[in-house]
Amino acid sequence: MLLILCDIIKNMNSKELFKWYEKNHRKLKFRETKNPYHIWISEVMLQQTQVDTVLPYFSSFIEKYPDVKTLAKTDLETVLKSVEGLGYYRRFRNMHKAAVYIHENLEDIFPSTYKDLLKLPGIGRYTAGAIMSIAYDQPYSALDGNVIRVLTRYFNIDWDMSLEKNRKLLDQKNQEIIENMPSANIYTQSMMEIGALVCRPTETKCMVCPFKDECLGYKNNNALEYPISLKKIAKVELTYFVFIVTYHTKYVLRKRTEKLLEGFYEFLQVESESLSEAIESLEKLGISIKNPKYSKKVKHVFTHQFWSMEVYEAVVNENPEPEYYLIDDLEKIPIAIAHRKII
Repeated sequence: MLLILCDIIKNMNSKELFKWYEKNHRKLKFRETKNPYHIWISEVMLQQTQVDTVLPYFSSFIEKYPDVKTLAKTDLETVLKSVEGLGYYRRFRNMHKAAVYIHENLEDIFPSTYKDLLKLPGIGRYTAGAIMSIAYDQPYSALDGNVIRVLTRYFNIDWDMSLEKNRKLLDQKNQEIIENMPSANIYTQSMMEIGALVCRPTETKCMVCPFKDECLGYKNNNALEYPISLKKIAKVELTYFVFIVTYHTKYVLRKRTEKLLEGFYEFLQVESESLSEAIESLEKLGISIKNPKYSKKVKHVFTHQFWSMEVYEAVVNENPEPEYYLIDDLEKIPIAIAHRKII
């Protein structure tokens, strides 16, 4: 397979690919610039998130934080509030850490080499490659889900793409391809656009694809069989009791320290099979509630977890322990998306 790939790489039709891109690519704000900071922010936001969802967030984010220095000097909680609703918040904590690093160590100058980009928190091979190829027009592979889909169909690659070793092999092949392209910038963006607009996960528009004369997936009528991914991760179902607790006129909240949604506020939540056990668990945590009143049931799906939440309203008569927060305006703080549904 590797020898076959090397032969086909030399013949990949860049002329038709670039012509297609010029005519069909979407006019996206973060694709109409070569500002590395803007491209970095967009790539972070686009991780596991649809373009249509990202667009309004990107515009408002750049308006609030137009450069690395502004982002670095803003506290993390305020930044998290700006991206509330996008999910996968670890990426934004790393983004803030990276901005602080650039501010404190690089005099607010965004890195311009692949090696230096990889030193930043949260930046791996893909993000570094995307910035280098799009912002600096340097030939570095940017292998995301769209590009994996296009290449595995184009070459009929039957490797299990859930395995890191196979993604690395494909990344190497993509590196060979981009090194033979007249423009790294256009190649990376055109492959992303073909994956988003033509070579989609559950449908293909092969007749308008610039690769149709060469693509093995089209020739063999098996494009939708690729990419192959044998690893399936089952969702874990968790049952919670959530208490909207007030002390006088303020809500009693806690700030999450768990990796999932770290740094976001939430109502008092207890994993339990019964209301009585949940109330006992709260008392052990220093919260003694009065007259809990049933409110609603709410469900929320994460990538690998399914939360089923039974919501109650209650009051406390004593000032809660110091580890809890008394908040009167819920709109000013970042709240976990699962609990934002409850309000």
